[in-house]
Parts: sequence; structure tokens; C-alpha cells
Amino acid sequence: MILVYFITLFFAYFSKKRKILIRGEKIIPGEISLRRYIFLIVFLLLILLTSCSQLNLFQKDTNSCQRKPFRKTKIYHQLKDIPNIVKIKPAETDSGFKDVWELHFKQPIDHNNPAMGHFTQQVFLGHKDYSKPVVYVTAGYSVSKFKAGELADILDANQIIVEHRYFEDSKPDSMVWKYMNTRQAAADHHKILTALKNIYQDKWVNTGISKGGQTTLLFKSYYPEDVDATVAYVAPLNHSQEDPRIIKFFNQVGTAKERKKLRQYQILALQNKDAILPRFKWYCKGKNYQFSYGNYMKAFEYSILEFPFIYWQWSGLELDSINLNTDNPDSLLEPLTKSSATHWYTDKSLKGPSMYQFATQLGYYGELDDGLPFDTLFSSCDYSYPFFAGDTSLKFNPKPMQRLDSWLKENGDYIIYIYGREDPWGATGVEPSDKVNAIKKVLKDGDHSTRIKDLQEEDRKEVISTLKKWLELE
Repeated sequence: MILVYFITLFFAYFSKKRKILIRGEKIIPGEISLRRYIFLIVFLLLILLTSCSQLNLFQKDTNSCQRKPFRKTKIYHQLKDIPNIVKIKPAETDSGFKDVWELHFKQPIDHNNPAMGHFTQQVFLGHKDYSKPVVYVTAGYSVSKFKAGELADILDANQIIVEHRYFEDSKPDSMVWKYMNTRQAAADHHKILTALKNIYQDKWVNTGISKGGQTTLLFKSYYPEDVDATVAYVAPLNHSQEDPRIIKFFNQVGTAKERKKLRQYQILALQNKDAILPRFKWYCKGKNYQFSYGNYMKAFEYSILEFPFIYWQWSGLELDSINLNTDNPDSLLEPLTKSSATHWYTDKSLKGPSMYQFATQLGYYGELDDGLPFDTLFSSCDYSYPFFAGDTSLKFNPKPMQRLDSWLKENGDYIIYIYGREDPWGATGVEPSDKVNAIKKVLKDGDHSTRIKDLQEEDRKEVISTLKKWLELE
């Protein structure tokens, strides 16, 4: 209606002035005043703004007129009818999916006491077909966007990804940390799955990677009937806050020559730290890294400490590219800047929800120095959690992982475990017992990025065939 009003006003104004604007076929110079030009410009701007405001079939959360229309499909209306879904908007569509939706699901902070308050949990849903199975991804961290995983391709399945509670877009206004635990997280996933099973009634397979793999196994143990099969990628099951099996791993992984080169690099970097430190400082400033627990020297030494873990975890660094006979500080700093070693010792990481979980329930690894000439590190009794929000008093509760270990040995059926032999987290991987129907595959040269597609052909075929059999797809 506003748009029609302005159009009417325009024609009324210029019809009134026709006799002074046009005489015959000629426009008389000077008789179109500055006021009329201003009127015309303002009119055109009002038309543009009004047209944007009149468009009502667009995404709600954008401020631009460049809004993309979306179709309110059948599944949109089904999702909209679920009471706990408080927000729906289309997300960038991945190839192979008809629709992708970003959902925000209302969850209680404490599932045993809803009076504690609520938060909204971010969920991505990729829809293919109601008759196809669902891959249910229980992430261990934040989720920035929808991306199809290999299981969705292998099974030609719908895919749902759930961001873990207390991360990014899935956290309450008040972070009451005691509710960041395995049982509450599993209850989140159960509630979401139960709601969406009203839409997808075919087979469900749960999966996760790394900490997400831990999350997947914990969810399975708390709600064993929720899914038909589970695929856990590179999922550690740590027995303690500082599991000694990981330290033992570093004394055996790879070849003696590789381990020696890593140690030589660490020693050389520490011997030249005074020259490296100014460059390290500017690198950290460029990344906006903060280290409230200490100075740049301490952060540098922790980065050197972490370097072998990153090297074996991701296999993305070439030891032969490191000139071990140089004292050039730029060359010595380069391996750190190419890795994520420093990132793990920033405030953002050490004060984040994942570190809280490692310190209190999930476990981690301990001291890696083995006699290296460090000057500033915390004592061994403080490592490896000297600083979660400045708190060195967090107590580790081994019961959740002990419970999980026992449950998997007795009841862990229909689970596939995928590991890389050179991945440090594989040192604390699950070993299925003879009592359960589960399989484990380890890629000889694999690291933390090992997936089904990377396995040897025979193992890959066995995994896919077994999974489809469990899901009754063949």
C-alpha cells in the first residue's frame, strides 16, 4: 500500500506541472527547477526502500535487500510444528540435498530440573527424502555450517548435525559449568532425535569425529535404543586426566630417525628462543592470540612442547623441510606458524568448554617435556590444566569414562571404530571385546583425519558392507 501511495503522489505532482515542463515537443531549459530534481531523487529512493520492506517471503535474519527467497516446503512446515524448535531458517544447500535448514532447538540447562532455565541449541538438517536413512552427527565442538560427511554419501542419507552444548550458538546466557557434562549432553541429543524421529522413521546411524566420536559413544551408552548403528571416528577413551598411554605412544610412533628429528628441532628452537621470541610475538599479535596466564615466552615454550603432538596428529608438516643446522630465527619459527600448536595454548582454547570437559570428565594427556630445557613452564603437578579460566583446582571425575569403557565391553553392539595408527589419540582408542558385535579398523599410516574412504580396499568394503547390513540396506 505504501508503494502504491508514492507512485500516485509522483504522477499527481508531475501531471500538475506538465504545462510548464513541456510546450509542444520541446523542453524549455531552466524551467525544471532544482526542487523537482530533488523530488525525483527522493521519490526513487523511497520506491527502492519501500519495495524492500514489502517483500515478505524472505529470510528473517538478514538486513539487506539482497535477501534470498526460500520455499516453505513440506518439511519446513513439519519442523515448524515441533514445539521445541523456536527458530528455522534456510542454510546454504550442499549438493545432493533438496533442502538444508538451520534450526534452533530449545533445551533445558539441566534436564533433571527445567526450572534452571533454557538455552537454544543449533542444529543443521539436510533433507533428501523421507524414505532414506538419517546420519545423526553429534559434534564435539561448535558447528559453523552444514557440510555433508562421507556417511551421508555412502548411505545416500539425510544428515543432521548437532552443535555441542555450551559452544558458540548453543550456550546459555549464564555458563553454569557443572551442567557441561556427558549425561546432560547425551540428554540434549536424545531430545532432538526423539523430536525428529516423528519426521524420519527409517534407520538412524550416529557418528562423530574425535571429541565428537567420544560424544557419539557416550550418547550410545546412555540411550542405546536411539540409533541402529554407530560409527566413531578417531575417538579416544581416556582412563585418567593425564592418560599415560599417550606418553608411551610418543616413544614408539614412527621411526627412531623421525623421533630424533623432532627432538632436535625442539632443542634448537629453545636454544635460539631469544632471537625467535620477537617474531613469535608479532605472529601472535597478528592472530589476535591472548595469553593471560603468562608472557609470550611461556606461550612459545608451550608451543614447542605441543609441536610433536601436532606433527603426529595431522601429518601436515615435513621434517625434512626443517633446516636443523641453522640458527635463522625465521626458519625455526616457520614450523610453529604452519601448525596449530600455539592456538591450543591461547586463552580462547584453554578457557573454552572443551578444556573444561577434558579437565573434569573426558581426560587428556600429560607432560611431554621429557627433559627439554624449558624455563617458564608450570610444574608437572599443574600440567596439563594449569588454566581453565584461571582455575587450577578442577577435579577430574573418572566415573563417566570408566562407565563408558565397561558398557562398551559388555553392550557395545553395532559400533564401527575407525583410527589412524600414527594418531596420538589412537593410543587411547577403544578395543572392542569378543562379547560385542563391533569392528575396529586402523589405517597403518593414518592420522587424526583418517576416514572410511582412506582405508585399504578390503577394510573399506567390509566396513561399508557391515554398516549396510546392520541398517538393513542390503
